[in-house]
Amino acid sequence: MSYYTPYSCTGPTATPLLPSQDASDYFYGSTSATNQRAKQALYNYLDHVSEFHMSNEDEVLEYYHDFMDLIKPVIDSHCLSKQDHNRLFWHGFHPDNHEKLFWHLISKYPNQL
Repeated sequence: MSYYTPYSCTGPTATPLLPSQDASDYFYGSTSATNQRAKQALYNYLDHVSEFHMSNEDEVLEYYHDFMDLIKPVIDSHCLSKQDHNRLFWHGFHPDNHEKLFWHLISKYPNQL
């Protein structure tokens, strides 16, 4: 499974990392072992949860809360743009759910395209 590649925070500006099949390559350039563990936990969770269909609002809300708990340390490291946050959140949905959610969101928020 390939993720949208997040940004590296090794310098004053964020630079995109190249995609890789190795999950460790998805880490930001952080030197903190705690940040790396937080990122790995987030990617592992996204990889796992995206294998399953979400069939009701309660499952989506549970995913949202779990995602927010896992991404908080990554956000706190200031290495994640809002766009990256949104893409990572979207990645956690099963591909079959993407289409259903897309049309629901577009009908509710038509100016988002």
